[in-house]
Amino acid sequence: MEWMKNLERVIYYIEHNLDKEISFSETVRITCCSSCYFQRIFSYVFGISLSEYIRLRKMTQAAYDLQRTNSKVIDIALKYGYISHFIPFFIFVKIISNNILIFFFYFVRFY
Repeated sequence: MEWMKNLERVIYYIEHNLDKEISFSETVRITCCSSCYFQRIFSYVFGISLSEYIRLRKMTQAAYDLQRTNSKVIDIALKYGYISHFIPFFIFVKIISNNILIFFFYFVRFY
């Protein structure tokens, strides 16, 4: 049960730092174990790697911000650590594979 509490603390840390640099060493420190063992446990429990989880959460939060705010794409991309407004587009394509243009036409403001 201690592992589940440690994983909850890692998820809490990730969720509250999505718009900042997420330190892998900090997640390992929170769980009090080796990085190899932590990655193995995280992948076993959640079914995806830690880096994939962080990438998906950042994209989900960026999509939420695009829908709910009047911010520009570039502002939101920079907020979540992307160096260009094109990078989130390519990640969206990878994640949802189709209907990306529909998403951008309905929910994204370019200017």
